[in-house]
Amino acid sequence: MTNKPQRIDEGETAVRGKTDDSAFDRTVKGMLATPPKPHGKKPLTESDHQKKPGGAPAKKHRPASSS
Repeated sequence: MTNKPQRIDEGETAVRGKTDDSAFDRTVKGMLATPPKPHGKKPLTESDHQKKPGGAPAKKHRPASSS
């Protein structure tokens, strides 16, 4: 048994996969009207430029020793 798509004659409508040209046109117009969201890295702020690379050493994050 193969999973070939069934052929639909000209006068019939498909229950699944029914196309509506007006809904498609509205979708395309909506996609073209809204600009795409930017992807990628955020630009660095001035405070990011002032930070030293490498972060804080682990000793600064340890709890105080009780000796």
